[in-house]
This record gives sequence, structure tokens and C-alpha cells, in this order.
Amino acid sequence: MELMNKMIISGCFIGITVSAADILKPSEKFAGNIRLVFAAVFLLVLFTPLINGSFSLSDELSDSVSANAYVSDIENGVNNEMKSIVEKNLSASLREQLAAQNINCKEISVIVNIEDDYSINISEVYVTGGYSKKTEEVIKNVLGKNVNVYEGEANEY
Repeated sequence: MELMNKMIISGCFIGITVSAADILKPSEKFAGNIRLVFAAVFLLVLFTPLINGSFSLSDELSDSVSANAYVSDIENGVNNEMKSIVEKNLSASLREQLAAQNINCKEISVIVNIEDDYSINISEVYVTGGYSKKTEEVIKNVLGKNVNVYEGEANEY
């Protein structure tokens, strides 16, 4: 990465220098020759690090691999945080829905799975204290018929 930065900075500096020198050329009959010399200098400045052997592709690849691992760690952290927030929000929403139906429960735990395409799949709901067929019916009406509703805490299963 440092090599690329040096090449870009050198290229910009030489480009500005060539433009300034092109403006100061004595006459148009030297234009072709001057452009040829400037192009050669420009290419020489850009490719000198490669010619000297200071370019190492393995360093660039190892940086890329470590960057991909870092991005993967961030992605996993974001997915876990999103899963936690969705589970808490769904639990609170279900508690409100059940309270509106005069059903009181001690705790509601929602198990959410985030798929590879980032879709959210609600697979299980655990109800502690206040479980009944009516509770299950309200939860399935809110979340869908495919949701499994269990009595007890999530860690019991």
C-alpha cells in the first residue's frame, strides 16, 4: 500500500512538473521531442520502484487477507448485535400484544435467525408464566403460523 502511495504521489508531482515545463517550451517545433522526453521521465518515475524490486506482492496479499478477516469479524459482530436488538424488540412487542389481550406473562424469549441473505427468520418463542392456548394463538397471529411456541425458558430446550 505504501508503494502505491509513493507511485501516485510521484506521478502527480511529475505530471505537474511536466505541465509547467510544457508551458515554458521555447517553440512548437520542439513540442514532439519534449513530450517524448517527458513521457519517458514520467514512466521512469512511476516504474522505478518496480524495477528496483521494492514491490512485494506477498505483503499486499497478506494485508488483503487480514483486512478480509477484520471485515468478517465486524460483520459477525453487527449480525449478533442486530439479532439481539430484534429479539428484544420482538419480545417487548409481543408482551404488549399479549397485555392488550389481558394475558400476563413473566418472560417472553424470541429466537431469531439471520440468514445468509440477511433475511430474519423467527423460528421459536418461549413463554414463561402465563402460557396458554390463547397465548400461543396471539403469538402466531402476530408472528405467523410457522412459529413454534413453547412454555418455559429458552435455555431449557
